[in-house]
Amino acid sequence: MKKIIALLSIVSVAAAFGECAVSMGLLAPTGRKVETFSWCSSRGGERHNMILVHPKDKTQDSKAPLFVALHGHGASIIGNYRWESMPIDDASKCDICWIPEDFYGLILEVRRIEDFWGVPKDCVVPKVKGGENAPVPDEISETEKRVLEQVEWAASNLAVDRNRIYLGGASMGGSGTLGLGLVNGDVFAAIKANVSASPYHVIKRAGFGGELARIPDPPVLVEYSAQNDRWSLDKDLLYSGMDAAKYSIYAYWGPFGHTGRNSRVLPKNDLVGSFNIFDIKLNEPYVAFSSASSNDPMPWPDGYLKNKKHPLGNSSGQRNAYFRWKNVKDSSDSFEVDLRLITQSDWKSSRFKYPKSAKADVTPRRVANFSINAAERIAWEYGGKKGEVVADKTGHVTIPQLEIATSPCRLTLKHIMPRTGKSVSKIARVSRQPGEAKKGIMLGEYPGEFISVDGVHKPGEVAEIMVLREPFKSGDSRNKELAPLNVVHCSDAYKTAFNGGEENAPEGSWALFIGGGEKVKTNDYVKCAIDFVKKLHPRIELLTKAEEAKPKLYNRILKPRRIVNAVSDKTAFQGWKVDSAAEVESAFSRPLSRGEEFIFDFGEHLVGYLTVSLDGFERPVDAPVRLEFNFAEVPSELELSRDECEKVGTISPSWVQDEVVNFDFVPGVYELPRRYAFRYVRIRVKQCSNGGKFCLKGISARAVSSGDFAKYTPIDGASEIDKAIDRVSAATLRDSMQTCLEDGPKRDRRLWLGDLRLQALADYATFHDFDVVKRSLYLVAGCAFEDGSPATAVYEKPQTRNANGRQILDYTALFPLMVLEYYKESGDRQTVEDLWPTAKAACRKVLTAVDETGLVREDNGFWNFIDWQNGFNRQASEQGAIIYGLDSMCMLAKELSKENEIKDIPAMIEKMRRRAVEVLWDNERGIWVSGKDRNISWMSQAYLALAKAGTEKMRRGALSRVRSLEGAVRPRTPYAYHYFVEGLWAANMKSEAIELVREYWGGMVAKGADTFWEAYDPNDDFVSPYRSVILNSYCHAWSCTPSYWLRKAKRENIK
Repeated sequence: MKKIIALLSIVSVAAAFGECAVSMGLLAPTGRKVETFSWCSSRGGERHNMILVHPKDKTQDSKAPLFVALHGHGASIIGNYRWESMPIDDASKCDICWIPEDFYGLILEVRRIEDFWGVPKDCVVPKVKGGENAPVPDEISETEKRVLEQVEWAASNLAVDRNRIYLGGASMGGSGTLGLGLVNGDVFAAIKANVSASPYHVIKRAGFGGELARIPDPPVLVEYSAQNDRWSLDKDLLYSGMDAAKYSIYAYWGPFGHTGRNSRVLPKNDLVGSFNIFDIKLNEPYVAFSSASSNDPMPWPDGYLKNKKHPLGNSSGQRNAYFRWKNVKDSSDSFEVDLRLITQSDWKSSRFKYPKSAKADVTPRRVANFSINAAERIAWEYGGKKGEVVADKTGHVTIPQLEIATSPCRLTLKHIMPRTGKSVSKIARVSRQPGEAKKGIMLGEYPGEFISVDGVHKPGEVAEIMVLREPFKSGDSRNKELAPLNVVHCSDAYKTAFNGGEENAPEGSWALFIGGGEKVKTNDYVKCAIDFVKKLHPRIELLTKAEEAKPKLYNRILKPRRIVNAVSDKTAFQGWKVDSAAEVESAFSRPLSRGEEFIFDFGEHLVGYLTVSLDGFERPVDAPVRLEFNFAEVPSELELSRDECEKVGTISPSWVQDEVVNFDFVPGVYELPRRYAFRYVRIRVKQCSNGGKFCLKGISARAVSSGDFAKYTPIDGASEIDKAIDRVSAATLRDSMQTCLEDGPKRDRRLWLGDLRLQALADYATFHDFDVVKRSLYLVAGCAFEDGSPATAVYEKPQTRNANGRQILDYTALFPLMVLEYYKESGDRQTVEDLWPTAKAACRKVLTAVDETGLVREDNGFWNFIDWQNGFNRQASEQGAIIYGLDSMCMLAKELSKENEIKDIPAMIEKMRRRAVEVLWDNERGIWVSGKDRNISWMSQAYLALAKAGTEKMRRGALSRVRSLEGAVRPRTPYAYHYFVEGLWAANMKSEAIELVREYWGGMVAKGADTFWEAYDPNDDFVSPYRSVILNSYCHAWSCTPSYWLRKAKRENIK
């Protein structure tokens, strides 16, 4: 062998194949081009060699199949290549390594594997029940990742037919073939394993022997095992598991030892090689046979054959070896396939007697066009017999115990009900025993689950009276666990589910169709069934309650009050103001020409939809009218350059509310489809007909909000400045109250956890709308992170979901406080009980940011927000926020009598308070500092005051000193100012708190605000978290709390 291998000079092929694979020269061909490569993973690490065998006579444009070979533990890629180069009829040849002449071959190096395909290298496989105690990692090994990378490299850079990629291996390579191949049915058409070593990691990974971890259409598996080979132990679990899962396996065994050589294998089992995996294609359906009557008894688990003492003696055996299929027809209406048994004319065998007929369960797989929903009933016909079967959770059907003979017989499957494209699960009601007090609901795909009901049907009679339909069509990427539940009562649940049922169960909602009509509508089993569905998807209950609490939107029709001009004025906010220009009516009913424009002032900030009425003038309009709309919350948005936000803005300029709209037909009345937040709108004529003139007949806005301003009552006896601040505060809240508490109606139009708390406080003081707060709390809990802690942000559209992958530490810390405040204001015990687990998860999550001494780590992995301000360290602020939240959790636990569930938290609070004083208090300057650089900021003082760290004298002194301390970092947003005011109030500096409200928020009123802004610095009108003020929001929910503070001050008589 050494003589025929000659390594030539190194040839770099990085340009052709990328840097991962570097050619190490050519192997002397045996009629085929053969190359060796040195491979380095894209993740780095060691290099590994591989051999690439090219097809013998491939034409330039044709694509060839690919066979990937994995060698055994004591073998190598050179050994595999040696077997490959032998003639196919050589007695020493190893079937598992043979690469057909018209194939590419990829022989991969796996000898230096450290984790033995999931079983640690230091695990000695026991001689009985091999490897079952060995730990199996949750993730695939580095070797498996590398093999998949190498396969993808070959498929991407060579003329490989992706529908014909096959995997094979012997011994350790066979073990890898099983573990890697079975779970990658989207890569490999079929796989073949020979004397695979210790398959227990595959058995465990696939869930065989327990609750099956469903693998979507795994490849067809051919497996050879030696019953006198200790490495083949546990094959009974593998074979039985494949059988129970209705996966396709062709298994062959015999006392041929731990080998793959034909000279030793074929004399013991001459069926080996009878099934050609290379006939299978990835894009074609196949049939899996299981529970076959023709299967031989397995030699396991009693032990392995040694000295011919096994109960089965020197026998060989097979599973499913005789079954074949052909002539598949896969259409949207039906699935058809011929089934038969092989005979001696197909493959000669001297050791096995072929059956003339045999029974087996039949499961079509990789079906592309004949789509089946979960729990759907499917009609089948075969050999003159007919029946119905119900699909499993994955949408597969199994026709039980068909009689299959040597003559082909056609199996036909058809739909019973019309197609909806949505998966359903049957929930059947069945009586259990005559005379029993309780009957049961048997859930078709969830055996063992029973729900107590009163009997309606006869004992033992099954009635399909409930159907659960999924919210989205198959293939939809939206998360079905984040969809609410609708319950639909009807006479026939199955027909209603398959024939639409959209009126009461629209797209995007789970639908539980309950049959039986009015007579069963109030039965206990209805509630039990709903509870069961919620148990299947725990978030459904929270999101369903969120949906039930969705508030009504109120509509107001507003018309512009005047036409204005934008005027440059250095004394105005951001350098622009508006002056009255004309009456509104002057813009209507006169011909308009290209370039004309008007700025309409609606007199107040609103959130909603603009309607324009267009008409012809004197003669018909013969071309579309193209209008440009610029919507503005403040005058500067009308005139400031858009170039700045496009060049330096840190968020997308698509948030700027500019539109160009074509109106194809005039006359007409049009409501623009997008929702806007604005007070001013400029309308400019971009293009119009050269002949027929057009005119504006009218313009109006439909303002929408769930905040009913009729519930708002001004503060009695308040000063004019307090009334003005309160009115703007309430307007800010109103316009951010939509179907949930949005952060800003212009931007970001989503629910943020931090904003939610401040909006809720203002709502309790003004509109008293508990539903919108309840819905928002349920949404952040229903869209929680995997550990159960609340979402930082939530999208409502196009589907309710967690909108921010990075968790904000201070937002999460304060979630228990939000729940506590909701409970004190609403008295709604049930909602608070529902939210309790999320509050507990929030506490556990934020404590991961705290070190063992009780101090928040500076590098804690969270988004440490506190404020849109640069240049200040947030460690001290986060220390205070976490303590404040944990203290609120203790108060909430006391309200709910759940102190035993958080017994460790009070001690943690005290530990963190002590640590704050030890590390963060600067005794010389009498102030809280933060981080290694001893940074001083307003927010450190505020949050540690809320945490009650140190003494009240320390806290009051720090809050007073920081406001006049040169270099102390000031807040930049109303959100941060709120917490500074709250810190003052907590330190019993209430008069100072209210004066700060009047000074800061009153400053915005003085500059013309009719809703409060996202960011405001009294000394810099152009402050922006996004480097461009045109991207700022000028109606932002977190700035609405003055209504809360002013009313709180009035109740406590604080002037």
